[in-house]
Amino acid sequence: MKSNLKFSILFLILNMSFIKSIKTALGIEIERPSYEVIKTLGDNMEIRKYLATKWVSTSMEGEADHYKSDYQSKMFYKLFNYISGENQNKEKISMTSPVTVAYNSNDTIKPTSQVKMTMGFFVPIEKQEGTPIPTSSDTFLREEPEMTVAVIKFGGYPTTDDYLKQRDILINALGDEAKNYDAVNIMTAGYDPPFKPINRTNEVWLKKIN
Repeated sequence: MKSNLKFSILFLILNMSFIKSIKTALGIEIERPSYEVIKTLGDNMEIRKYLATKWVSTSMEGEADHYKSDYQSKMFYKLFNYISGENQNKEKISMTSPVTVAYNSNDTIKPTSQVKMTMGFFVPIEKQEGTPIPTSSDTFLREEPEMTVAVIKFGGYPTTDDYLKQRDILINALGDEAKNYDAVNIMTAGYDPPFKPINRTNEVWLKKIN
């Protein structure tokens, strides 16, 4: 009887652990920065307010349209190496979402624009204080101040063109309020691992500047 009870408890623990691992792999139970919805613009658009947060980041420069082919994997693995222990504490840190990419340019971004791309992983809440310092010179900690952003949400596996089209839709939806947002530089956010084929969540953020 005791043996069966122990087996049942062990099976339950292992099953719960397996389910949690699957949920984490699919991005279902991954920590995200909290925010407040200030205003809803439509089914897939809203204004959000984020508190100040810390992100581990890395940057590269190049043509916006070459992000996926030339830069995405390189930047991702620099950050993945950091959370896998490439930091001064040699500490493993939980994966979070979204993975953000800030595109910065002097003019409104087009596919052929030369941009600075900064990818970021949100630092888990428990590590926001005393965050381990990166040991790679290509990786750095970035303080993101409190910000208000206009957001548009969409699915699929987006290309640079898709992000820019969604940016334009968001700008149109903002109407006269668009002048209060940075429409030159954009930030993209991806919430799902590449092997999740359906119900994917991608976003474009425009920061409020006025």
